[in-house]
Amino acid sequence: MLILLLAAWAAFRLRLASHPPLLFRPETNIQSLLNLQDNLSSPAIACHTCSGLFLENPRPLHFPPAPWPPPEVPDPPDLRIPGLLRNVYISQFLGENFDEPVYRFSLDPMVPSPWQQLPPGRGNVPYFKAFARPWGNFSQRLTVCASRLGLPTGGCPAKFLLTDFSCDGRRGWSFNFSFFVALKPQLSSRRLFFAQARRFPFNSRVCLGPQGCMVAPTAKGPNRQAFYVPYAAGAVPRPPLSLRGYNPCSDGPGCGPPASRPLVDSGAIVFLVFGILGLNQSSTHENHVIGNNGRVVYDPSFDLHRELPHLCLLCKAFAANDRLVVDGGAQCLPQGLSLSALPVLPSECHALPQPHLLPGQLSHAALGFQAGRVAWIAMAFKSTTPHGRPAFQALTDYLQWENFLKEQLTNLPPDSALRHGFHTCQHWKQVFIEVLGIQGSLQSLGLSMGTCFLAIMIFTSHPVLLLTVMSTILGVLAVMVLFLWLVGGEFGAVEAISLSIVIGSSVDYSLHLVECYIHSPVEVHMTPRATRAQCAANQICLPIFSSGLTTVASALPLLFCTIAPFACFGRALSIAAVASLAGALILGPAILAFIGPSNFKRDGWAVSKALTIGLVTVMIGFGIKAALGWSSDDEPVAERTLGVLT
Repeated sequence: MLILLLAAWAAFRLRLASHPPLLFRPETNIQSLLNLQDNLSSPAIACHTCSGLFLENPRPLHFPPAPWPPPEVPDPPDLRIPGLLRNVYISQFLGENFDEPVYRFSLDPMVPSPWQQLPPGRGNVPYFKAFARPWGNFSQRLTVCASRLGLPTGGCPAKFLLTDFSCDGRRGWSFNFSFFVALKPQLSSRRLFFAQARRFPFNSRVCLGPQGCMVAPTAKGPNRQAFYVPYAAGAVPRPPLSLRGYNPCSDGPGCGPPASRPLVDSGAIVFLVFGILGLNQSSTHENHVIGNNGRVVYDPSFDLHRELPHLCLLCKAFAANDRLVVDGGAQCLPQGLSLSALPVLPSECHALPQPHLLPGQLSHAALGFQAGRVAWIAMAFKSTTPHGRPAFQALTDYLQWENFLKEQLTNLPPDSALRHGFHTCQHWKQVFIEVLGIQGSLQSLGLSMGTCFLAIMIFTSHPVLLLTVMSTILGVLAVMVLFLWLVGGEFGAVEAISLSIVIGSSVDYSLHLVECYIHSPVEVHMTPRATRAQCAANQICLPIFSSGLTTVASALPLLFCTIAPFACFGRALSIAAVASLAGALILGPAILAFIGPSNFKRDGWAVSKALTIGLVTVMIGFGIKAALGWSSDDEPVAERTLGVLT
C-alpha cells in the first residue's frame, strides 16, 4: 500500500518530456550534434571573431605574386659565419595525369624549366633557411636524394626524396645535398613538416602544417615528421592578434546600420497554401504502405491576380505576428517572382516584408501551374518553433497557427477562394506522431489493464484470486512510475510504450501462482488457505524464479545499447521482471495465506458467473464513455495529422 501511495504521488509529479525522444545515449557525440541541430535557433547565433564587412556579391581574392628569387635578408649578427646557413628552395612540377605535384629541392634560387614556382596557399613553403653543419641543437641531419627512375611522366626531369636516413642506391636514389635542423623548438625558430607519399610517384613535400602535408597518412617516422629551422632576420613571429570584441566601425564613420540576422533552417518552416482543396484518395487502397497518395484537387475558383491584395494582407498579418513568425521570416513570394512586372500594383502589396536571406539562399515560397495558369501558391514563414521543442508545446504552437489562420480567413470576403487555405509544415508530422504515440500508449495501457482484468476474472473465477493478480500488476506499475520519477521525472513516448510493455510481462508469474493455489490439496493439520498457499509456493517457486532470472539476463544486454530506446526498453523489462518476481514470490503467497479462498473449486458455474460479471463491467464502462461524450477533443488534430502525413 505504501508503494502504491508513493507511486500515486510520483505520478502527479511526473511532467511531460521537455525534449523529443533521444535516438542515442545523451553522452554520445552524435546525440550532442542532433541536439545542436534541433535547438540551434537564429537568435542564439553569435560570432565574436567575425568581421563587420558584408559582401552582397562575393568576389575572389587575388594575392600579389611573390618576388622570385626572394630578396636576400642579412642573417642575424651571431649567425654571420660564412657557409653556416644556406637557403633550401622548393619548386614543383605538375603533370596532367596526377593530382599531387612532384617537388624539387635545390640550393640554387633559379627555377629551371619545366619546374614552376610554388603558388601561395595550401601550406606551401617556397624556401627556408637551414644549417650546413651541426650548430647547437640544430643537429638533426636531413638528406635530399634524387632519382631519375620511375618518373611519373616523360616530361618530369627527376624526383626528390627528403629523409633523415641515407639515400638507398639500390632503389636508384642518389645523394644530392643535406642540411641540419632541430627536432625541438628553439629561439627564433619556426616549425615545418615534411612527408613522403605512400603511392606513386613517392614524392616528398615540405609544408607549414600537417593539414597541408596530405601526401602521408601519419605525421611521424623516417620520412614524415616535424622539424624546426631558424627564422631569417626581421621575420621573427609576432603574437597573433585577438579579434574578440573587434569593432570595425569604432575608428570612424562609414559603417551603415548592422546587417539583419540571416535565416537558418533550424526552426520549423510553415507554409500557407491556397488554391488546393485537398486530396482525392478514393482510388487509394488502405494498405500498410500507401503506394499512391492520391490526386490533388485544385480550386477552380482560385485566381492569383484577383486574390493578390488579400494574399498581401495575409502575408503582412502573419509577418507582424511575432508570437508565430521570427523577424524577417516571412517569405511571401517565390524566388524570381516580382510584383513590379504587374501593370497595376495593388496598394495592399506595397512595402511587403522582405526575408533575411543570405546571398544565394533561395526562398521557400512556391507556386504551381495547371493548364497554363497559376493553380496554387504557398507562402513560407520561419516560425518561432524550433525543432527541439517538446511535442506538446509544439502542439500548442500548431493550435495557435490554426486559430490565427481561421481568424484571418474569416475577415476575407465570402466569395474569396482563399477561405479554403490551410497551413502545413514538415515538423508537424513529428509532433503529431509523438503526441498520438503518447496518447495511444496511455489508451492502450488502460485497454490492457481492462483486458487483463476481464481475462483474469474469467481464468480465476474468484474476486480474491483476481485481487492477488491485479495487486501484483499494480505494484509493478507503481515501481515503474517511481523509477521514472527517480531517474528524471519526465514522461515521453518511449516511457509510455515501456509502461504498456510492462503489463504483459507482469501477469504470468502471479497467474501461475494462483493456478497452483487452485489445484493444491488441503491438509487436515493446517488451515486450508495456508496449506494451499504453501503448497502452491513450493511447487511454483523455482520455475517462476528461473523464468524471471532468464528474462532479466536476456534484457541486461539491452542496457548497454547506444540506441536510447533499446536501452530504455531493457531497463523497463528488467525492472518489471524483478518487481513481478517479488510480487509473485512475496506478496502473492501472503495475500493467499491471509484471505485466499479455503475450499474454492473452479467449475463451469464459477466461470459463467465471472464471464457475466466481466461483460456487464465492460458494458457499463462503454456506457459511461458514451454518456460523458468522450469523443476526444483531439479529433481535429488527428484529422489534420492524416492530411499532413499524406
